Amino acid sequence: MLTLAKVVSAESAASYYEAADDYYGEEGRAPSDWWGAGAAALGLQGCVDAGQFRALLDGQLPNGETMQRGGEGPRTAGLDLTFSAPKSVSMQSLIGGDRRLLDAHQAAVTAALCFAEANLAGYRTTTEGETQAELSGNLVAARFDHDLSREADPQVHTHCVVLNVTQRADGQMRALDARPFYESQKLLGAYYRAELARAVQELGYRIRRTHEDGRFELSHIDQRQVEAFSTRSRDIGAALAERGRDRASASAAEREIAALGTRRAKDRTVDRVALREGWQAKAAALGVNWTPELSVPLPMDPAIAAQDAVDYAVAHLVERSAIVGRLALVQVALAHGTGQVGFEEVQRDIGRRIAAGELVASEDGRRLTTPAAQAMERELLRIEVCGRDALPAAISPPAQGELFSATNAAAPSGAALDASLTEGQRKAAELVLSTHNRIVGIQGLAGTGKTFMLRAVCERLGSDYHALGLAPSAAAARELASAGFETMTVAGYLASGRALDDKTLVVLDEASMVSLRDMHAVLSAIEQAGARAVLVGDTGQLKAVEAGAPFRQLQEHGMATVRMADILRQQNPTLRAAVAAAADGQVADSLKKLAATVAEVPHATERYQRIARDYASRLPEDRAQTLAVAGTNRARRAINELVRQRLGLAGDGVTATVLEGRDLTRAQVQSSLSYTAGDVVEALRHYDSLGLRRGDTAEVVQAEPGCITLRRKDGELVQWRPTAMPHVAVHRLEDRELTVGDRVRFTANDYTRGVVNGETGTVEAVDKAAGRLELRVDAGQVLTLDLKQPLRLDHAYCTTVHAAQGQTCDRVLVDADVSSATANQSLYYVAISRARNAVTLYTDDRELLPRAMSRLDIKHAALDLSRNSRPGMSL
Repeated sequence: MLTLAKVVSAESAASYYEAADDYYGEEGRAPSDWWGAGAAALGLQGCVDAGQFRALLDGQLPNGETMQRGGEGPRTAGLDLTFSAPKSVSMQSLIGGDRRLLDAHQAAVTAALCFAEANLAGYRTTTEGETQAELSGNLVAARFDHDLSREADPQVHTHCVVLNVTQRADGQMRALDARPFYESQKLLGAYYRAELARAVQELGYRIRRTHEDGRFELSHIDQRQVEAFSTRSRDIGAALAERGRDRASASAAEREIAALGTRRAKDRTVDRVALREGWQAKAAALGVNWTPELSVPLPMDPAIAAQDAVDYAVAHLVERSAIVGRLALVQVALAHGTGQVGFEEVQRDIGRRIAAGELVASEDGRRLTTPAAQAMERELLRIEVCGRDALPAAISPPAQGELFSATNAAAPSGAALDASLTEGQRKAAELVLSTHNRIVGIQGLAGTGKTFMLRAVCERLGSDYHALGLAPSAAAARELASAGFETMTVAGYLASGRALDDKTLVVLDEASMVSLRDMHAVLSAIEQAGARAVLVGDTGQLKAVEAGAPFRQLQEHGMATVRMADILRQQNPTLRAAVAAAADGQVADSLKKLAATVAEVPHATERYQRIARDYASRLPEDRAQTLAVAGTNRARRAINELVRQRLGLAGDGVTATVLEGRDLTRAQVQSSLSYTAGDVVEALRHYDSLGLRRGDTAEVVQAEPGCITLRRKDGELVQWRPTAMPHVAVHRLEDRELTVGDRVRFTANDYTRGVVNGETGTVEAVDKAAGRLELRVDAGQVLTLDLKQPLRLDHAYCTTVHAAQGQTCDRVLVDADVSSATANQSLYYVAISRARNAVTLYTDDRELLPRAMSRLDIKHAALDLSRNSRPGMSL
């Protein structure tokens, strides 16, 4: 695997990388060497001299030049790229004695560094106010080889300290642009593993892949034996277990605490002879076979292997993104084909597909899409264009100069429009009722009363038209039903084959969250039936999980659209102005208006505690109208547990098993590497050969290539091939403590009980002896749940921003983590726009908050490819 860390302190870094007793090599001295074309240009070669190394970390070059610090804060000395061999490779080389594996590791590290030097090394230059990235093609790196973990387990790894300097073509030295290294970290790791896996197999070893990202182990050393020599991992797992957590369920803060709490100081006095004897005795007790039968397998046809790997990568990536980066495609393909393909084979296959028209590339070759996605988008746009001026108005328009209103006696049918409508609501309703277009749009900002407007439309239609409401979620569909529509989820409608006719008006709510595939299917059915549609949403809010941005795309291509901008939800004028600024993309201005309610709490754990304290300190009636939101599930879980502690609910309840959904693409669902023992598979169709009906669940017992062993509820084991029966949902089991008084939310639709995903309730009774829980749903019904079965609910004090879209409350508490990958404009806008009266933002860095929350949340359409092409680094 590969880890990447920033090196800031020259003193600490130099002392860490200097020779000591825990590295392999003669007389305990750490093998080290200078590496890279940049190092050669500076005259650096051979073993790393400690003095030179420290000077370079401080920005002092051998020629006397001093590198200047750029920007604010301490100067970045360099990047530490640490390549770690699989545990079984470390064991076989250091205990089993096959030193050839050390050479294979070194060669794989060198190959990855060569790739980085050729394709990632560069600097940034600014000309006339425009900053661009430029390739330099050289690195200055110091390599240090280690063979022990802090716990004195065998762990072959190489620290590659890439110094913050690179040479331009004119010989000038400049600071290294670190961003490509962070962006390509996964690719570099996959590159290293692909090279190492190939070399290991050429030595005659068989491998077994253990993770989707291409991690592997030697086949003859089983997982139990690997874990026995992974003390560090066990210690962290044990520390989490003491807190009722595991690696999957623990928050980032909890894992950080566990890691720091179990971290041991380096032992500089390792007795190598005694250590090796201890390793050998431990391995003998575990039955490790150091002399497996070695045989070099017949290589798979490289072209076929590459085709299979790229097929998977394309299917996996284009499900969520209409445009994918070429490097991202290479990374996924390398991971999927670890041990069978290398970088060059993958690149050739991608090039072949581009030449054959199977993939469409941008001018610079860095981004790709599929012809099928572009064709679907063109068809979607055609449907809208062909529907313009194609229909009579649903309600005849008023006379010249006359408006629909409560006093409009000329209205031909149905109730008059409510006179209390805002201008934006009225214009939107008039467009829907009087348009001659088959498809129109309503672009409504958060809190502008879109549902109220739709209720007016529904009343005006009377009996002339049947109004059918569709929404991407059951909760949104239920909200739409309050406007008087018959409603369904989009998925439910597409699965039902529901018939439409020319008197059907389809209202598609939350249209910005509908994918290209679903939008195309819905609009195709509407066109075929001669029906009409209104698409209602907000392109500034959260986007569809799957590929495409059809609502935005249709607006940009001329779909008749009314914008609703009169914000009604926010009662506080300052908050209303902040939401309006956020909706307009002016995040910095929005944050200025909220400056008085921004709290800076740098450490994640302390920040979560502050949010929990502020939430729990409110009166019960105030808590009912307060919502905490977080960008990640890890933060959500941590805050929920801290709130429970503050409320005195922790430690006195019953432990329930809940199902936490795993967000897998269809390609991942069909890959056996996606599954681990303990996962729960839910059948979404009847699979009689497995003895599973739709909705039944089974537990994963064992995952082998191409085949998964499942244990049904009746205890019988069955063999399941995901590629043949892919219509499943995948969950992992987690523990949650539930106590009388706990607030909970449902995490899945349960139509038999009349509750939908996101609905909330309160635990009213717990019968531990009978294994039952009584829950009062906020809508009024009382449910009895069987604690012997996994539950589909979670604590409801804090939710993710995605789950919060569509909700309204008095006050919102926002975990605004600037370092989170989820921080962007859409998240910020949705989070603050949930509140009527007040918002408090808790951030780790007040100064960086505007920049983090200004990141664009762009969901590309496939047809955006050519117009958005930009020159830059390419492969």
